[in-house]
Amino acid sequence: MTATLAILRREFLSYFFSPLAYIVAAAFLLLTGFFWYLETSWLANPQIAPQLNPVSHTLFSGVLYIFTLLIPAITMRLISEELRSGSIELLMTAPVREGSVVLGKFLAALGFFASLLVPTLAYVMFARQYATPAPPDMGPIWAGYVGFLLVGGMLLSIGVFVSAFCKNQIVAYIFTAALVLLFQLIPTFTRVTTESDTWLYKAIAAVADHINMNAHFQDIGRGILDLRHILFYLSFTALFLFGATLTLSVRKSR
Repeated sequence: MTATLAILRREFLSYFFSPLAYIVAAAFLLLTGFFWYLETSWLANPQIAPQLNPVSHTLFSGVLYIFTLLIPAITMRLISEELRSGSIELLMTAPVREGSVVLGKFLAALGFFASLLVPTLAYVMFARQYATPAPPDMGPIWAGYVGFLLVGGMLLSIGVFVSAFCKNQIVAYIFTAALVLLFQLIPTFTRVTTESDTWLYKAIAAVADHINMNAHFQDIGRGILDLRHILFYLSFTALFLFGATLTLSVRKSR
């Protein structure tokens, strides 16, 4: 636990000494501000508002795609930089378990990600104060923030997993973004590629729908914190972190 906390502290503080972190933060706040503007503008329009779902329709769904582009930038250097510089050898020969390394880096990335969400609360307060004809329902919004943390944790774990394989940060970014897009687009792909009613297609479509992280987020965005959705994100987060730990174990044994 001591090693995990030491790695967590070092990695978390390193974000605030990196220009890339501030670029990511600025891009995130700019894009989320744009979606907040769209959401509040549409909800204020009596002709459009009745056709919309709760706040998650534009804001939360749009932010998930922002995560696809920005979260790989948070994770691409976590282990890749250690592999490139060779410092991973020193880390692996120290009395530190591979799981502590992975967990410490993951929690640091999650902490930085959570810090990006804090300024967006200003948008919430602004909407609550000035939105017309009535302020938005806060229940779905707070549930949406819980969903952000769950989705963010899952995507960050994917990034840590990919980073454990790649020495090049750009390659890690590309593969992380591609894997995240895979989780989002598989259900759409299976529906448009064929309309077969065979049992195999139905089985593939069922699996694809289950791993569609956007579909699990829809209920959360409506204010429904279903245990099934929470377990989905936590399970995949644990799976990818385990994969990253196993990858480092294999590297250490060579």
